[in-house]
Order: sequence, then C-alpha cells, then structure tokens
Amino acid sequence: MLLFASGFTHSFSQPWMRTPFLKKDKSTANFYDIQKAFYSYWGDRKFVKGKGYMQFKRWENLMKSKVFPVGTLPDPLKSWKEYNTFMSAYSSSKDKNLLTSANWVPLGITNWTNGNSGYNPGNGRLNTVTVDPANPNVIFVASPSGGVWKSNDGGSTWNTTYDNQPLLGASAIAIDPSNSNIIYIGTGDRDSWDNKSIGILKSTDGGATWTTTGLSYTASYNSINKILINPLKPTVINVATSDGIYKSTDAGNTFTQVYSGGKVTNILYRSGDTTVVYGSGDFFLRSVDGGLNFFNNSAGLPSNAPRVEMAVTPANANCIYIVASAPDETFGGLYKSTNAGSTFNTQSTTPNIMGYSADGSDDAGMAWYDLAIAVSPTDANEVIVGGINVWKSMNGGVDWTPSSIWYWGSGYGYTHADIHFLGFYGNRLYCGSDGGVFYSDDYGMTWNDISGGLGITQFYRLAGADNYPDLLLGGAQDNGSNIYLNGSWTHVFGGDGQEGVVDFTNSNTLYVSCQNGYIIKSTDGGSNFADVSADSTGTWTTPYLIHPSDHNLLFAGYADIYKSTDGASTWNKISDNLTNGNSVEQLAVTPSNPDYIYASESNNLYKTNDGGATWSSSAISSLLYITGITVDETNPQKIWVSATSYYSDKVYYSKNGGLTFTDVTGNLTNLGFNCIIHQKGTHNGLYLGTDNGVFYTDSILGNWIPFNTGMPNVIIKDFEINYPSGKIRAATYGRGIWESNMYSNPQGIAEENSDDVFELFPNPTNGKIEIKINSFMLKTPKIYVYNIVGKLIKTYDIDANSKTATIDLSGFVVGSYFIKLQDRDISIIKRVSLIN
Repeated sequence: MLLFASGFTHSFSQPWMRTPFLKKDKSTANFYDIQKAFYSYWGDRKFVKGKGYMQFKRWENLMKSKVFPVGTLPDPLKSWKEYNTFMSAYSSSKDKNLLTSANWVPLGITNWTNGNSGYNPGNGRLNTVTVDPANPNVIFVASPSGGVWKSNDGGSTWNTTYDNQPLLGASAIAIDPSNSNIIYIGTGDRDSWDNKSIGILKSTDGGATWTTTGLSYTASYNSINKILINPLKPTVINVATSDGIYKSTDAGNTFTQVYSGGKVTNILYRSGDTTVVYGSGDFFLRSVDGGLNFFNNSAGLPSNAPRVEMAVTPANANCIYIVASAPDETFGGLYKSTNAGSTFNTQSTTPNIMGYSADGSDDAGMAWYDLAIAVSPTDANEVIVGGINVWKSMNGGVDWTPSSIWYWGSGYGYTHADIHFLGFYGNRLYCGSDGGVFYSDDYGMTWNDISGGLGITQFYRLAGADNYPDLLLGGAQDNGSNIYLNGSWTHVFGGDGQEGVVDFTNSNTLYVSCQNGYIIKSTDGGSNFADVSADSTGTWTTPYLIHPSDHNLLFAGYADIYKSTDGASTWNKISDNLTNGNSVEQLAVTPSNPDYIYASESNNLYKTNDGGATWSSSAISSLLYITGITVDETNPQKIWVSATSYYSDKVYYSKNGGLTFTDVTGNLTNLGFNCIIHQKGTHNGLYLGTDNGVFYTDSILGNWIPFNTGMPNVIIKDFEINYPSGKIRAATYGRGIWESNMYSNPQGIAEENSDDVFELFPNPTNGKIEIKINSFMLKTPKIYVYNIVGKLIKTYDIDANSKTATIDLSGFVVGSYFIKLQDRDISIIKRVSLIN
C-alpha cells in the first residue's frame, strides 16, 4: 500500500509534478493545477535550455484552448467520436453528393539539407524503433503524433498504414517472434503527452489493418511505454504503462494488472531467461516468476531518483545497468549489477552526461523527457547512454566520452537533441530522437541518419506569398524553421520554429521565428539572419504578419500590438496594456485597409479601425477560446472567428467588425477547431482546420462538408493559400505540410472532378490495380503513382482505345499510395492501400 501511494503521484516524473510544487494528487490535478505547479517550480528564471521549459510550453500551447475554461483534461477520443458523429450524419444527408476538388498530397519534410544558419535539422520526433526478429531489413518506428511507419529495406524507404487511426501517436511496438504479421502498438506519447493513449492496437496482417485489444483506455492520460512478448510463448505479453504493468496470456485478448506501484517505462527479460523480468521507470523492479509479481529492488540504487532506465546484454546474463536521474533531472549516476539485479554498485556520478555540453560541465538535464541506455551485445563493459546527447563508456560506465552532440557540425556525430530510444538489434545500434531514426554499426562511434522519407514533422505554422508559388516557410517543433523551395527542404534556423513571413516583392527577404516572439530576418534567401524582434516577449507561437499592400509594413502581437513601417528595422507599440499583461495569440490585419486590426487573447477579441489610436474589446463567449481570425479581403468589417473549449467548438461571423456575431457552426460537431482561413473571390468560402482534418463551407453550400480526400487523420494547425497556383496548404502537427487544389464545383464539366471520371480496383490491393477511364473528354491522359510522402515512383500511359491501364505495386512497402490521373488542366488524385 505504501509503494502504491508513493508511486501514484510519482508516475508523472517531471519535477513540477512532485511536491512541493503540485498541490494536488496527480489523479485529481487538472490543467490549471499543472500549469500553476510549473510556474511555481520555474519561478522568475529566464528561459534556459535543458531544464524542461520548452517541453512544458509545447504541452501548454497544445492544451490551453482544449481545456478552457474548466481545466479538465479531455477524453483522448473526444474529437474522433465527434468526427464519426459528423460523418455519420453527413453520409446520410443530401450533401454527401457535393463535389469537391480536395486532393491532398504531402510536401514533406521528408528529406532536408542543412543551411548556413541551421543547427538542429530533422524530420520529427520518434519514441521507439523496433526491428523484425525474422528480418533485419524490416524496421518499424513510432512517432508521438505522426503514426507508425515501416521500412522493408533497412530504412531506405518508409510507408505507413496508420493514417486513419483515431489518434496517430504511438510509443511502443512489438513484433511476434513466431509470426511477423502479428504486431502490437502501444498508443499515445510516452514522454510529452502530444497524443493521449487509447491502449494497445494489434495487427495480424503485417500492419495493413489494426484492431483494439483487451487493454484500452478512454478518459485518461495513461501511456503504453513498452510491450514485451515472451519469445518462448508469444501469447504471453507484459506491458509497461504509466500506471504499472499489465500481463496477457492470450495474445492480448485480456489483460490483468500485475503491478500498480508507479510508472514503468521499460520492461525486459534477463538475457536468455524468461522467468526473470526487470522493470524500470519510477523504480527498478524485478520478477522471478515470469512477470506475475514484481518487487521494488533498490539495493545500491539512489532512493531519490525521479527516473531510472535499464539495459541488459547477452554478453553477460547476470549483468544489468541502471542509469538514474538526479532530483534536478541531471545525471544521477550509472549503476551496475553483476548478480542479475539483486544488488548494484555505483560506477559513476560525473560528468553530467544529461546536459548540453560536450564535456559534461553544465547543469542542464531533463531526464524525465529524454533518457535511454543500451549495452553492447558482445562486450558487457561497452555502455551507451542518451539524454540530450549520446555518451559512451568502454569500462562499464566509469568513464564517458561523447558519441553525438545535439547541434549540427559539432565535430562529433549527429543524432539530434533529445534521445528517447537506444537499442541493439544484432550488432546494429538504433537511436530514436527528436529528429528521427539513426543507426550505428560501430557501437556508437559514428552515426547514419535513415529518417529520409518519414513524413512526421510537427509543424506549428507555415507561410508563403502569391508571387512565389513554389516557396514556403514552415516552423516545426524540435526542428526549427525550414524553407521549401521547388520541392526541396532546407533547415535554415533552429529552436522550435514558429511563424514565418515571405516578402512578396523579394523572395530572398524572409522572416522566421522561434518561441516567444524571437523574430529574425534574412535578405539572402535564408543563409544569414539578423534579430529584428520587438522589445517584448510574446506567447509560445507569437503572431506576426506582413501587410499584402506594403512589403515594409509588418505587425506583431506580443503583450501589445507592435507596428513596423521599415521592414522590421524598428517597431512602435500601437496599443497600451491591451491584454492586461497577457500575450496576444491571434492577429489579423485587413488587406483592404491596414487601419483595421483584429487580435485575440483567450476568449477576448480586440479591434482597432484607426491604426491603433483606439481599441475596443469584446468576448465572443466566456466559454470559448479563440483559435483563429480571418478577414474578408475587400471588406474590413467582415470577419470570421474559430473557437474551441472543453465543452464545444464554434465558428462565428460578424459583418460589422465584431460588434455582433452570428453562429455559423452549422452541421459541424465539436471536432476541435484550430484555425480558419477565408478564400477571396468566393461566396464567403471558408476552410476550417480541426483535430481531424479540414472542412469547407460557403454561402452557396450552407452546410460544412469534409475537405479531407487524401489527408491523414491529423491535427491541422495553420493554412496558407496561393492564389496563382490555385493551391491551399495545411500545416499538420505530426504529418508535415500538405497541399490540395482549392474547393471548386465547376459548371459544365463538373463530372470531370467527380469519382466517376476514372475507376481503380481492387482497393485495397495486394499488387495489381486496374484503371478504367469513363470520360470521353480526356484525350491524352497519363497515370502517375506517388508514395505516401509524395515521391513519384511510377508513370503509366493509358491505352488510347480501351482507356485502361494496369498498375503493379508488387514489391513496394505495404502502405498508402496516390494515383494521379493527369490530362491537360484536369488532375484527379485517388488514394489506394497496398496490403500483404
């Protein structure tokens, strides 16, 4: 009972989630309790790296609107249930036959080049790496909000069949050693709560389809951290979770909780012995009966370590290593047992291998977020530990040397900052970090990046300009600011990339930013940057923009609104304590009249129509948090606002500059409304970004329709429209940037954009697909086949007489592909699934 009580609040290992900072039990603490605990822990310190500040601010930014105003953490499946409710009603309505031109295709990041000022490039964050025990070329990786991906060729190419799951986050993967078609997925984000867990999913067809198991969560913030299959009896499974250990003896049909004393992040068998099972997380655990009963075994280990991780090796079955964090999340020590975990001896407590510096001299560390350990399978004295960097010891953890350093060009290896996984498969060491997946064939001396093709970037914002349809800026969590130009990505600056701006008169003049409103400007296309921030601190994603009629006119929202008339060389404050010390979160300036400015903070909407001389404020609702503002391009009085909360989601329209609003939510359910954009030249055409994709409406349609063809079930964070190319772009939180034709319902040739123009079957397919053209208007069509990340892999001609073609995807990675029919100005894309 004492062990259970102490572990209950201990299972969130962030330092602010412990006494004296958190004033409530973890089981009853809501968002505001956790937020208060963090600021009590942080005090009046300025931002410093490597102490968990950024990780908390990411979570706060993601959740603050979703819990408003009560603070209650929502059901992980809330938006998915609401999406299904909407689609059920939509499918039975007359609107189901409405034509849309949605044909979303991915733009990346899938591959990148590091620019002159870039220092933390990557594809995105990964939680774990798993290799098929029957085939070392088959690799699975799990990302916190970008799904589960598979490679059949050792990481040269990747694909996913996970895009339509209720939640895309995953932290654990296990493959049945007797049957590689049986795969278990532990859902949710183990280290940072980016996605909640709904339990364990199972596939019996190599990952083509997924079903639920006997371990399922509903309204909780639990996580599945590790799934361990008994190699001698694969129907026996042990699972490490945030609330203990569960066991199944019937291949996941049912589970029983066998340990409830705290958070368990890893679970391992003693090498060559399935009767002895180890666990780590809040404590080091040991079982001698195959995982039925676990005991806290801390002899020789520190009693105040917030987190411990472990590794074993076939080189010595009695050897087990523990890496422990200190109470301040720095390096607490490396401990070794030579008697199968009965007792431990201290190997080292210095230098601080959890920090940033290459000599371990700093006091940084956030081991609650990034901590991993592995031991060579051939030498029990060769130990590798990951925190922010990767370190290696050749003498059992007594002495340490850096193996990789967090920034690009350090002179050491590069595996990106923040290591979440280290593990040997055979003699190959794999690393999963905030930048992707890496491997080493020389026990961590050198590293190879095999992340190319993984479309898992968590974007906050994107930006472009009409004059440059092939140019985009994207700000990404963990992976900084990036330029997309003519199909290629360049990482141009680090930190957590946020808002960007393109000068519409000069493609070499670009603005990018990091967290809290640090804005920098480049005049040479992103090679070099200079600080042009206003003298203020903003919210996590500080809004700023360029006026479409004057490329030197910029506006930025900090605690007040700032204006620049000289390309951000100088800034003038045009409001006075507008938000009572809080930070502006949304900002919109009307294209037709720059004196009209709209801003928001929480549920408060602010407006000026005289360039900031006077301001008025109103609250659209005390129960709704504003997430987006968009303005008509020709009428500064016409605005639309998207809003969300714990209770409901709404879209409001005002025709009088925000004096009064009309609810235009219509047939939408509470999908989690994140952003909104108006399409000029239409009948009030609107695109809405939600937790489950994109929706569209206009004054002709009346109701909202799904605009999701080709789009994964992913969170939409931002939009950008490029009118000359007729494209809308969407920034997703976990699956990169996507692009589609804008909505159209053309007259006369409407059938050319319908599903009847061409047919493909079967879908899903195990290889061959038959294409049939039904339209007589197509003269010289071609078929193009793209993989899930938008890479062209095959081209086919259509038989002129029969209007047919046969496509063969045999031999390609199981997953999703895009089939595009192109003929002159007609382009239609359909998605197919390749299965075993």
